[in-house]
Amino acid sequence: MCVLPKWYAYNRAEPPRYPFAGTPPKAWHFTRFDPAFCCHVEQRAADLLAPGTEAGLMLFYRYDEEN
Repeated sequence: MCVLPKWYAYNRAEPPRYPFAGTPPKAWHFTRFDPAFCCHVEQRAADLLAPGTEAGLMLFYRYDEEN
């Protein structure tokens, strides 16, 4: 499960919320997390845990083509 939004050629939809406060795509406040985003991630993890599903949380993706 990828936590931070990632643009792919086949996935161009904007997520309903972002991890940082501010306005996408260029007015982010990287020092302020959005609590609603964190609560949403925690709830989705709890939803997976309830039936016994294990999920990996991918916070950073280091294999991008751009370095």
